[in-house]
Amino acid sequence: MGRVRRVVRWVLVGRRDGLRARIRERLGLFSWLDRRSGSQASPTEDAPRREAGRADDAGWVEAVELGEIPEGEVVEVVLDGRGIALVNIDGEVHAVSDTCPHAGGALGEGYLEGTTLTCPLHGWTFDATTGECHIDPEERLERFDVEVRGSLIFVRVG
Repeated sequence: MGRVRRVVRWVLVGRRDGLRARIRERLGLFSWLDRRSGSQASPTEDAPRREAGRADDAGWVEAVELGEIPEGEVVEVVLDGRGIALVNIDGEVHAVSDTCPHAGGALGEGYLEGTTLTCPLHGWTFDATTGECHIDPEERLERFDVEVRGSLIFVRVG
């Protein structure tokens, strides 16, 4: 039942802490949802989408702590000015471009089932481990190398 509830919530109002939550907050929409879930939907508080510093000489940027990406979840980050969707699949973190090539949807706002990442705008699906598009084989997400150092996740963007 939790999976159905998560899908219904995603379809109706999006993630509690993603882009649509920030838009809802800005417009004052669905505030009852944020109060009921006990969250403060402020984009500056505990939202997984965060901006990191610049890349080092080797192109690595510290993204998030490993504990911030639960298994089976997607987290949006901006690293060195680029939107990245980080996914945790069976304890292994993968990084792909956060922008859907179809219509520019934020994939970090999407839905992850197994290795399939679904765009929230029009439902285009991608393999989050390879970047391959299931809808149009000509399209592909950019992939980024990921390295876990202790409890921190680093992504190579350069």
